[in-house]
Amino acid sequence: MGFALHNGRELIDWRVKKNQDAWGEQKLEKWLSFIRRYIEKWKVHKIVIKVNYAFRNSDNLSRLIEGIRLLAEKLKIAVQEFFLEELQMYFLRNDRRNKAMLCQVIAEHHAQLYHRFKKELQNLNKYHVPLFEAVGLAQICSDN
Repeated sequence: MGFALHNGRELIDWRVKKNQDAWGEQKLEKWLSFIRRYIEKWKVHKIVIKVNYAFRNSDNLSRLIEGIRLLAEKLKIAVQEFFLEELQMYFLRNDRRNKAMLCQVIAEHHAQLYHRFKKELQNLNKYHVPLFEAVGLAQICSDN
């Protein structure tokens, strides 16, 4: 899962967090606990989530997204949701809309990420894509 924090137009924090545990209540609670700590540490006032169309979501991912929504409601934090296509349309004005191009454009907007982008090009398993998506979503919200 990718996390990014903007303060105005400045990228403050960015990271990828993976959890290899088998899905279940314990994993869900670990994710929600991590997200809550992140919110409290950085005093987050808006959460932006990349969502999939319902038929592409697993039950576990749907439960996690719903848990994030409930956590945000409890903490009185706004939630905004975007589909991947909306993210791509915002950053990619032409017909070549794919994740590699999206990552490149986002890395070009944030020089501190360009090294990760170059490294990601070498990876067989695309580890940092969620990071670039999170940074892009945070940027959209800070631009608007």
